[in-house]
Amino acid sequence: MLTLAAMGYYEPKWSEPIVDEMRRNVLRDHPSIDPDRFEATAIGAMRQVFPDAWVSVPERLVAEMDNDAKDRHVLAAAVVGCAHMVITDNVRDFRMSRLVESGRVVIERPSEF
Repeated sequence: MLTLAAMGYYEPKWSEPIVDEMRRNVLRDHPSIDPDRFEATAIGAMRQVFPDAWVSVPERLVAEMDNDAKDRHVLAAAVVGCAHMVITDNVRDFRMSRLVESGRVVIERPSEF
């Protein structure tokens, strides 16, 4: 997906909490990956190639989101980044959000994107 973004097909947006969650999941699912190397290569490349992807999300906005509590930071990042789509395999935690129901933000699985 990042290759498609680098080719200009879409503009990624993420926040530090999103990247922290991704980092934890990758390192948990792949214990052979060295955390320092992952930080230097994968996260470092994301910072270098997509410097405008990083958004800062105020906690008050996170609190205003009405989707599943543990994923409110994701929807808030979409709002701050003016994103119209969130790509995730975890679509269930976003279904009941007013932003999703209104069509302002679309939730799609990576396989559908």
